[in-house]
Amino acid sequence: MTRMPTFRALLAASVCLLPLQAMAQSTSGFDIDDAPAAKTAGPVPSNWFEIGGQFNTSRSYYLGRYNGTVDPGLSALGSFHYGQRDAWNSGGTNYFEMDGRDLGSWDRSFSAKVGQQGTWGAWFAYDGIPYYGTNSFQSIYQSTGALAPGVTAASLSVSFVNLIPKAGIFTSLWIPVATNSPAASMLHYNLDTRRDIYSGGGKYQFGDWSVSAGWKHEHKEGAMSNSLAIGGAPGVTSTSASAAAPTSFTSGLAYFAQPISYDMDRYDVTAAYSTPKLQAQVGYTFSNFTDNLQSFNAANPFNFFSPTLGTTFGGPTSNLTSQYTLPPSNSAHQLKGQFGYNFTPTTRLNVNLGYGLNMQNAPYVQGIGNSNIAAPVLPRNNFDGVMENYFANIALTAQPTKEIGLRVFYTLDDRENRSSQNAYLGYPINSATTSFTYTNLPFSYRSESIGGEVSYRLGPQTKVTLADTLSYTARTFTDTTQVTTNRVSAKIRGPLMDNLFGNLSVMHEDRDAHAYNAQGWWKATCNGCSVEPSNLVMFSEASRKHDEVKTTLDYSPVNNITLSFSGKASKDTYPSGKVGLRNNNNLNIGPDVSWQVSKLLSLHAYYNYQQLFFTQGSIYQSPGAPSVPAPTPANTQYSVPWQMRSTDSVHTLGVNADWQAIEDVLKFTFDYNMSYGDTAYALGEGVVAYGGAITSTTFLPSITVQQLPDVKSMLNIISLHGEYTFRPNMTMLFGYAFERFTSKDFMNGQSSTTFANALLPGTVNPNASVHIVSAALRVRF
Repeated sequence: MTRMPTFRALLAASVCLLPLQAMAQSTSGFDIDDAPAAKTAGPVPSNWFEIGGQFNTSRSYYLGRYNGTVDPGLSALGSFHYGQRDAWNSGGTNYFEMDGRDLGSWDRSFSAKVGQQGTWGAWFAYDGIPYYGTNSFQSIYQSTGALAPGVTAASLSVSFVNLIPKAGIFTSLWIPVATNSPAASMLHYNLDTRRDIYSGGGKYQFGDWSVSAGWKHEHKEGAMSNSLAIGGAPGVTSTSASAAAPTSFTSGLAYFAQPISYDMDRYDVTAAYSTPKLQAQVGYTFSNFTDNLQSFNAANPFNFFSPTLGTTFGGPTSNLTSQYTLPPSNSAHQLKGQFGYNFTPTTRLNVNLGYGLNMQNAPYVQGIGNSNIAAPVLPRNNFDGVMENYFANIALTAQPTKEIGLRVFYTLDDRENRSSQNAYLGYPINSATTSFTYTNLPFSYRSESIGGEVSYRLGPQTKVTLADTLSYTARTFTDTTQVTTNRVSAKIRGPLMDNLFGNLSVMHEDRDAHAYNAQGWWKATCNGCSVEPSNLVMFSEASRKHDEVKTTLDYSPVNNITLSFSGKASKDTYPSGKVGLRNNNNLNIGPDVSWQVSKLLSLHAYYNYQQLFFTQGSIYQSPGAPSVPAPTPANTQYSVPWQMRSTDSVHTLGVNADWQAIEDVLKFTFDYNMSYGDTAYALGEGVVAYGGAITSTTFLPSITVQQLPDVKSMLNIISLHGEYTFRPNMTMLFGYAFERFTSKDFMNGQSSTTFANALLPGTVNPNASVHIVSAALRVRF
């Protein structure tokens, strides 16, 4: 786990320990002008403990989300290391170690090791991993799925407001609004999770063999944000060609705190054999995931009014529920083998083999969320999911001469889905009399790659590398069953001039999706269901062109200064589709500077800029709308083509200074880190309308781009910490830190009852400022 020393050992502690420091100075006769205490002869003890506390001035779920220090006030911290080893000249190799970190906070950890170096060893570890999301989440649901106290099923009423539509397209455009807001009944949740991980194992070595075994148990508890639909597609806006308000409303959206409670167990056994010529390792892994919860059964809070509700839903809407199935329990077996053989000192063969068996047979959740209708008889009681994975990689590397290097390889990744395939009876969102047959698709694929690489050394430090990889992928139950990919790359690295070293690499990839059949998988799933836009392609399967260039430069004008620069740019285009993801560009650049000012002072600074740009588009058609541009007059129908461009930009800046004010006695570290993120959205749409009350087709092909408010966030962290060694075995750690996070997201801060048919969570932007003061005493023994 990555830890920030500003808030742990280097900053840990309690201000109440400061008198202890003063007393130690007075009794020792130490003066700051005297010779440094740390230079006293004798070895430095390797065991130590730290004890103290940390004071936070403000509460922040965001700034403390990874360590659990979300509340203001004083918290105790402590860390330690204790170990013993046989002396180097004793002839023994026994050892024992224990470590504890962050013992006063929720992200605490502990580990212990014991053994004989080169013969055997055993270990045990514990890690606590918290995550705090938000404390401003609201929901109409209790944790059981029941409605909040005071709210009865189908009790939230709505009315409709007529919006002014685009001229010449509609005579009315209606949206639902609340008439009896449930704001006072909404429940507040703290969304957070906690993981407790216990692990252990051992190893034994004899001759050229080494055998090891390990286990891990993890339990996760908490809640996360989620949403569900009731009755139909969420947030539907009703439209009509007449001025009359709609007389039916059959869809709703509500957020809920999804409960989390699962256990994961893993067991590993590995045997390794090693000689100068041959190295081999085989292993077996079993993992088991158990979800202690099966589903979240949410009652219906909405009053879907209609004179024909008995036909639409088959009975009272109070009998509607939304059954959200939680992740199913599953298990997996894996066998692995790795082998290496050195034919000569410059020629080596590597072979990696793997087999996996993944199974999921959790029982189905019974019912369809509408007790007015008899639930269809399921063809089986559980999914009976079985996936077999085969993996093989063979690589041969050789260096026939000092200048030439060669590498060839072959890779097989085969995933055979042997799960059962059945037809399931289901009902569309707004009908109690019509049913459809849905078929699950056991998706499988087989990928094979073959490639080679050749390098040539132009000089002692200059090398050119060329590589080519050809891949073939075969899939089942997808829009394309065959995909070929060719990737070529070139790289050169070496000195450009005195004290300037760099490398440059370029890569081009062509992915060709053969005989792409748009909507192929969708039609195989549900024959007769609504179709997707005909030109929509799945970007993960469609043809694609990818170009990438990377470079790094390192420059040392003098011995104590190093300047570095790194840059990466890539571009993806999808030539075969007209809607969906069309292209995306990525850019990442940044300089880095290190300056060793003196033996006692060093400075470091860096900056990084990253930009991700996406362009995508799609089209919405009302039911029965014919294809554009030749519509057939009918009832009022329309098509809405749209496009969206999004730009994600992230600036990261850091400055660090390490200064030993008194060598080995007093030192300070200053850090400043800033991260600024900006996401910009640009949306555009046009409308095609025809038929019914509109006597002639109206076509607005132009797309007007509308810039939405940017989503921005900024994190600033300033910290100063120090270490003062006032005795050979005692060091005072002290520090101060200031953290400020600001967020501006137009999607947050919206009322939980903004719309009658969309009960939003009302989450607020996580803005916070926190001052942290800390001190600690480290004692070596």
